[in-house]
Amino acid sequence: METQVRITVEELNQDLKGLFQKMTSLSIDKKYVMKVDNEEQTHLEFVEFKLEHLTQSGRKKLARRIRHANKKSGYRAFSSFISMLKSRDIIRHNIKIELSLKEKTIQLYRKEYVKSKNEAEVLRLKYVTEKGDFYKS
Repeated sequence: METQVRITVEELNQDLKGLFQKMTSLSIDKKYVMKVDNEEQTHLEFVEFKLEHLTQSGRKKLARRIRHANKKSGYRAFSSFISMLKSRDIIRHNIKIELSLKEKTIQLYRKEYVKSKNEAEVLRLKYVTEKGDFYKS
């Protein structure tokens, strides 16, 4: 039994528009920053897709990637999907989805915390080796 894959240009175009609407709504919910050609945007529905140059196998691969991005629906899945579209010349805009300012700040503080925790562990080991058995008498 063979699985039906939506591979016509019209079906793929429809699926892509649906996925971009999903990206927009998820980005608004999670406060991601969407940039198109380095300008901040509130939605991505205006993006047009160029699918006529794709071969049938290329359309099948695109359909699989659309299904994967729909299933995962997260920052990483959307970012890799958009870069794939750009590399295959399906979109002409340079689209980026970036983390929110709050999330970037949290990640920065996490890195600082881990670094200071590692430094504290190094200092503790120096202290323990220097102290040794000095106080055990």
